[in-house]
Amino acid sequence: MPSQDQSAAFIEYLASTQRLLAEPMRRVADCVEEAFFADAPACEDVSAAFMSLHGMGKSLRAALVRIGNGLYGGGEGPEMWTLAACHELAQTALLVSDDVMDNSDLRRGRPAMHVQLAKTRAGQMPQHLTWLMGIYGLLLPYEAMAGQNAYGGRLGPVVGEFAASMLKTVLGQMRDLVQGGIASLCPAAVLDNYRLKTSHYTIIGPLRSGALLAASPEQTQWILPFGESFGIAFQIIDDLLPFISTTGEAGKSAMSDAQEGKPTWVICRALELAGPDERARILALYGNRDMDQAQFDELCSLVKGCGAHTEAAALAEDLLGQSLDILHAQDGLNGECVRLLEGMAAFIALRRR
Repeated sequence: MPSQDQSAAFIEYLASTQRLLAEPMRRVADCVEEAFFADAPACEDVSAAFMSLHGMGKSLRAALVRIGNGLYGGGEGPEMWTLAACHELAQTALLVSDDVMDNSDLRRGRPAMHVQLAKTRAGQMPQHLTWLMGIYGLLLPYEAMAGQNAYGGRLGPVVGEFAASMLKTVLGQMRDLVQGGIASLCPAAVLDNYRLKTSHYTIIGPLRSGALLAASPEQTQWILPFGESFGIAFQIIDDLLPFISTTGEAGKSAMSDAQEGKPTWVICRALELAGPDERARILALYGNRDMDQAQFDELCSLVKGCGAHTEAAALAEDLLGQSLDILHAQDGLNGECVRLLEGMAAFIALRRR
């Protein structure tokens, strides 16, 4: 059973990662600023809007780079912190692009990048500028990693893992766009999208690229099945948060996923479990951009009433157990880092924001 003590230890590790990451992140910001000053001074406000949202998260990916490196006894040198900062930069790049696709007005309680630019650059294609800045934010990490001579012969595997996680994320996003509405989706298809997106982008990419700083691709192969189960569980719990969190807790409007009609496992499962009348009502509510609080509360009641909420939590718990079984089957890993991954599992299972 996950414990609050395990979760608290991981949360403290996240906090320490954020503190230690401050200087590498500042260097990233300086690189962006210098590049725009030299080559695109007229667009400095675009980079400023991007950087205003950079580093606002929990630094989860940076923490996983640290843990992956530490599992094999790697030192926390500049090359590791550069890699950690690169994952966080890519996170920001993907999020600002995601906000455009979802037409989201908020990002972690602040105006989304395209919303900021719509005020300062009305009529100058703010969404296009946001997309281009997102592309820039995904490409800059490759330049940063290529400049790390300390990577030596490990540069190829490290960059390859980083690239693989980004490519799978893009493919998963494309699948989301072409699969149609939730009425035609089955829960299994949603889980496969989670595998491509959350598993690789949030768990496998940072954990394995960090591990590859100190170990071979063969030694780190176990991270693939570990991260798939772990990442899917993470996303299932994340999808449950809007039903149990307020706006302040969840980081953006608790109704936003429902208003956007985001395809989630819990909603697809609710459509399978619900009776005809309840199913029709869920379909009428979900994806309604004008949904108000009363309608959202009704949607939550329908999801919980058919048992989808409980099934989602049970599935996430089972997947976390599978991932921990894979972790515990590995020999020679650093014990402290193993305990941190156990703490992360507890953090996911118990999280409410």
